[in-house]
Amino acid sequence: MRFQSIQVLRALAVTMVVVFHFTSIEVLQAGVDLFFVISGFIMAHAMPDKTPASFLRARFHRIVPTYYAATALALTLLIFLPGRPLEWQRLIDSLLLTPNAPHYLPQAWTLIYELVFYTGCALYMVVGKRALLALPAAWLLAHFVTNGYVGIAASGLFLEFLLGVGIAKLPQKGGKTALMLSVACFAILSLTGVASLGPATIVINPLGFERLIEWGMPAALLLHGALCHERQLSRWRIPILFGNASYSIYLTHWAFIAFLEPGLWLLDTYTAMLFGLTFYFLVERPLTRLRLQLPLGWRRRLLPATDEA
Repeated sequence: MRFQSIQVLRALAVTMVVVFHFTSIEVLQAGVDLFFVISGFIMAHAMPDKTPASFLRARFHRIVPTYYAATALALTLLIFLPGRPLEWQRLIDSLLLTPNAPHYLPQAWTLIYELVFYTGCALYMVVGKRALLALPAAWLLAHFVTNGYVGIAASGLFLEFLLGVGIAKLPQKGGKTALMLSVACFAILSLTGVASLGPATIVINPLGFERLIEWGMPAALLLHGALCHERQLSRWRIPILFGNASYSIYLTHWAFIAFLEPGLWLLDTYTAMLFGLTFYFLVERPLTRLRLQLPLGWRRRLLPATDEA
């Protein structure tokens, strides 16, 4: 099922991220948290109709080809920057999405979180709820192994995907309450921070749950509120268009950030959004059509159809 309210939220999330990179307004980083919560919600709807293998192939096709195209764009633009030679190790880390390594697209770290979550979903599809037992083990191991995939699975950010899964299980009622609560939580926690929670900080800080509470939970409430207003939001054509292109915008806005005019964040945001929209129509959509044009047998085996993610 295609949720147009999700596309509206994606447009909001990518706009927050782009403006953050041009202004450094801290609370706008919450766009990433909103993306993670949305991803958890979408995966809860995508898993039932797929096998673990077809699910992972579909996720790979959704994420990787467009990411590689955006990375190629970034490398092409490096030609116009003096003193920026190609770094082979960085290129390899970028192509392999190596954790805790520099990438040519700095936002690639979020894709690594996504891929770890997809792997967890496939594990859940194989062994059922027993897969959740891996989370406490990951949190224990994270005290000794802070880098790599274990550290990702043990982070508070990873739990934001599970918040989205939880939202998928809720009835779509009480939308106005959820919207008001999400706005209030964003405002209060962004101004005061989780340090204001007093003794609870003793537990929150070591586990790295500050961001989960400060931005992840309000993002989940915002998602629930938007879903409850699906009919109204489905009329917002322009936000839906940019929501459809949000992945392209997210990947490409950093690629040419060095060419934008510093200080003119409004113009820069407008330019980056239009550039990403163009990339969506010229690159991302043709890559999707390429999958659909394969012979049916190959399409089923290699690149199964996927829900929006």
